[in-house]
Amino acid sequence: MQTITPWIVATLTILAWHIPAAFEMAQQSPSWHWIQRATFFATGLLFWWPVVRPWSTVALPRFAIPLYLFAATLPCDALSAFLVFCDRVVYRQYLAAPHVVTPALEDQQAAGAFMWVSITLIYILPAIVLTVRALSPARQRGGNRRTDTSSTWSRATAEP
Repeated sequence: MQTITPWIVATLTILAWHIPAAFEMAQQSPSWHWIQRATFFATGLLFWWPVVRPWSTVALPRFAIPLYLFAATLPCDALSAFLVFCDRVVYRQYLAAPHVVTPALEDQQAAGAFMWVSITLIYILPAIVLTVRALSPARQRGGNRRTDTSSTWSRATAEP
C-alpha cells in the first residue's frame, strides 16, 4: 500500500460525509449514521497507521510524518473555514431544529470553529513532538537511538 493512500482515503471520507446530502442522510437514518461512524473509525485507523506504525507494513520516513500530519490539517481547515464563514446554514435540518440558545447559523459557525481548532491540534501536536524529538541534540548525537520495533509515537513520546 502506498503511504499516501491512507491520507487520501481519510480525507475523502471526511469531505464526502460533510456533503449536505450525505450528512443529512446519516442524520436521518440510524443505519446510515452507523455506516458514517464506521467509515470515520476505519479510515481514522488507516490514516494513523503510518504514524503510529504498530507494524512496519506502511512506513513513512520519519522526516515525512510531520508533513503528512500537517497536510491532513489543510482539507479539514478548508471545510471548517467554510462552515465558519458561510453566510447561510449548510445543513437544512438544523433550520428546522429548535435553537434555544443560538440561531442555527451561529451554531454552525461555532461547530466549524471547534472542528477547526480541535483537528488542527490533534494533527499538529504529534507533528511538533516528532519534530522536536527528531531535532533534539540527543537524537543527533545518537545517544537516544533505539533499534527495537516499537511504534514511532512511543519512541517520540518516551522519556529520554
